[in-house]
Amino acid sequence: MKKLKKILVLLFVVAISFCKISFAQDEINGNVKEKIEAEKVAFLTKKMDLTAAESQTFWPVYNQYRKELEATRQDKKDLLHDTKKNFENTGDAEIEKAILEGFNMEQHELDLKKKYYTEFKKVIPTKKIVKLYRAERQWTLYLVQRLKELQNQN
Repeated sequence: MKKLKKILVLLFVVAISFCKISFAQDEINGNVKEKIEAEKVAFLTKKMDLTAAESQTFWPVYNQYRKELEATRQDKKDLLHDTKKNFENTGDAEIEKAILEGFNMEQHELDLKKKYYTEFKKVIPTKKIVKLYRAERQWTLYLVQRLKELQNQN
């Protein structure tokens, strides 16, 4: 039960961070977005201790992974938004359909993670994949902290 609570808290933090990042992205220009992406690349590269050769093969795979993952997450976000917006006027059958579709989207996200775990193994050692997953969580927490600091300055 404690493990489930930890997972739910982590998912909540990630969801909030994506929402905050999404809102912030609407307000910032492309140059700042590029700087954030460059900072993320440097952050992950350092945390994963990637060699130049590993970086060359890893980043194209990772970028494709992120593209597919973000598309799936956007679909889920849209579903949740639509369901929330029309919740009071939606029947049980439609709500159940939305719930099941949400489960399908979560399964699709898990399938993508499994697929790309296999792809990552082709270009970097397994220990560096673990470092990637850790570094992604650290990056998310880092961004949330930076957003809080920016909000406190304003």
